[in-house]
Amino acid sequence: MHDITEFLKGRDPFSGLDEEALDALAARTEVEFFPAGTTIIPQGQMPQSRIRVIRRGAVELLDRGTPVDLLGEGEMFGHPSVLSGLPTKFEVRANEDTLSYSLAADDVIPLLGRPSSLR
Repeated sequence: MHDITEFLKGRDPFSGLDEEALDALAARTEVEFFPAGTTIIPQGQMPQSRIRVIRRGAVELLDRGTPVDLLGEGEMFGHPSVLSGLPTKFEVRANEDTLSYSLAADDVIPLLGRPSSLR
């Protein structure tokens, strides 16, 4: 749990949270591993309820099989669907072996509007 706290505290939207809040968030965080090539979120899937932060590795965003972006350590995915309430716009696929932290949307959404998150 300490590793999760240390990782999140240096990244927006989690930076600025006090140690107690970070520890509580880390206790509710799920650690997920996806081997390279694994589809994590299919394109057009119903709205997401979790937001993931890449701890190690990389994921591709694909539009009908065509790569449109590559996300790496510290970047979030799943949040556009969470915020819009719409099905996922892109497929998310592990570009390499990827470890991510999965957080409940209700834990992350209130943090997205904080001034530190808007940098």
